[in-house]
Amino acid sequence: MSDAVEKKVEETVQPQVDAVESKAQEVTEQVQESSETAQKEATETAEESKDKVTETADEAKEDASKKVDEVKDAAKDAKDELTTKEGEAPAAKKSILKRFVAKLKSIVSSIN
Repeated sequence: MSDAVEKKVEETVQPQVDAVESKAQEVTEQVQESSETAQKEATETAEESKDKVTETADEAKEDASKKVDEVKDAAKDAKDELTTKEGEAPAAKKSILKRFVAKLKSIVSSIN
């Protein structure tokens, strides 16, 4: 009778055990796929963010370079005006310097 009970248990319980094991394997595979997908998406997002930061930094560097060039040009213009007007009165030189300082302030405020 023991063999009959064992056989009956195998016939009724074993398919349920197999089904549970199969479902557990399926869920494990789904979790693994979700994990891989999330990791891939996180990597892509990080790369996109890095690219945007790099692009923004490059643009800021380019803008700063342009502003430096503007300052250099303004300084050169002021120097040229001062050297060509050596004979002018000190008031005229102060006027030129005031315009130069105003130009510099304008450039600095546009940077900020």
